[in-house]
This record gives sequence, C-alpha cells and structure tokens, in this order.
Amino acid sequence: LHQLYVDPDLTGQGIGRDLFAELETCFPAAKRMRLEVEPKNEGAVRFYSGLGFHEVGFTKNCGSDESGIPAMIMEKELSFPG
Repeated sequence: LHQLYVDPDLTGQGIGRDLFAELETCFPAAKRMRLEVEPKNEGAVRFYSGLGFHEVGFTKNCGSDESGIPAMIMEKELSFPG
C-alpha cells in the first residue's frame, strides 16, 4: 500500500482507526507495520502514536526516492494469536 488518506472533513469518526485495524489482519505473517509521515503533520503523528506506532528514523524522500519531502519513519510491532 503506497498511500492512505481519510478525507479531512471525515476525521474524528474512527475511519482511520478502522482502516488500520483491518490492515493489520490482511497480512497475518507480518511482524511489523511501517509508515512515513511528514513531521509537521502533528495531528497524524499523534494519531499514529495512539495506534502504537513509534519513531524509528527519518528519510529525506517521503514516498519515493526523489520526492525531496522529509518524513519521519514510524513502526508498530504486530502480534497475532497463535
């Protein structure tokens, strides 16, 4: 998955939380989930932190090798029963 957004007019309704909960079930063998977010997007950083993501690094090119957009790299460890 390359990009995922919720319409700003629809935030605060649990849509993003539900999307991430569903994504976690789609890849049962995955050990972690990783994402990139612009650090200046403080609301998104808070949202991801609330889902259990934590900062693991930075990149100078969010989304592609030549974007020139700096981003924080965040990860969440996944655990599934069994």
